[in-house]
Amino acid sequence: MTNAEKAARLEQIADWYVGSPNAALLRECAAMMREQESVLEHTVGKVYGHDVRVCRCEGHYLPKQPYMWAVRWMGNVIGKSGDAEYEPIPSSRDDEFYAEYRFDTPAAAQVAAVAWVDEQEGRDV
Repeated sequence: MTNAEKAARLEQIADWYVGSPNAALLRECAAMMREQESVLEHTVGKVYGHDVRVCRCEGHYLPKQPYMWAVRWMGNVIGKSGDAEYEPIPSSRDDEFYAEYRFDTPAAAQVAAVAWVDEQEGRDV
């Protein structure tokens, strides 16, 4: 079941709880699922003339399904700690790689990307 299908189901259930605080919570969850489904890739900024992008990742190697997000720049990935590291092929990635270089939500990846771009501004090439 895709996130879009799950979101539609949550909307149906929310209709059953009209007027209840649960209905608002269910609709909020549905909106978050739709947002995650719709984010594929977008550019956050440029560093040294190259795009810094937030990208949706899919695949059976991902520890969290159905998607995770990455911040990419020039063949590198930006980690939660702010480090840029060459992105290895999927079969070479371990749990530590996923913990550091993949994000659970597009919003978390966006925050990390913006912070990294801001940190790089003003540095010498």
